[in-house]
Amino acid sequence: MEQKDQPRKDKGSRKITSKQAAAMTGVILLLLLYVAALIAALCDSTDTGKWFMGCILATVAMPVFIWIYIWIYGKITGSRTPGDPDDDRE
Repeated sequence: MEQKDQPRKDKGSRKITSKQAAAMTGVILLLLLYVAALIAALCDSTDTGKWFMGCILATVAMPVFIWIYIWIYGKITGSRTPGDPDDDRE
């Protein structure tokens, strides 16, 4: 059986949304923070404790800031985001 020529979906031409870019940036930054926290934990310096606590704080704060960005982006564009509560007022 021969298949008719169908338009193929090229995975490389897919447009990346702003939410996806923010999420991927967050993942990369979190990985870098984990590496920095590991290096800070293994190094022996007077500022090691400050660097380690900064990395741990940023590990918690980064996803919160990304969620806030995605939530605000959804409010501006009018699209629904995963962080939206169910709103029965509409």
